[in-house]
Amino acid sequence: MRRQRKIPRYKKPVVDVGVVPKAIRLNPDKNICKVDVEGVIYVIDWDKFPVHGFVFIKCIDLAKVAQKVTKHSFRYGIKVMVKSGIRNGYWGVGVWRTA
Repeated sequence: MRRQRKIPRYKKPVVDVGVVPKAIRLNPDKNICKVDVEGVIYVIDWDKFPVHGFVFIKCIDLAKVAQKVTKHSFRYGIKVMVKSGIRNGYWGVGVWRTA
């Protein structure tokens, strides 16, 4: 009788902290910020976004994106620090959750 090889089982890839893929259906009851940036939808799940967590949103219109994120976080009582700049050669907005 031939010996069968064990096929390795791979774990599901871990989703980046605080960012949920577009393909996942969104629950309207959750604290979720949806930012449409030049055709790309970034989704920030405030419940999964830890304090002192960081997310970088690539964009050209920096002020518009920063305003959307701060407005949404203020609505849910979440404190964030938003700074625009260059990271790895891309313009964008960095968002840190402070409390």
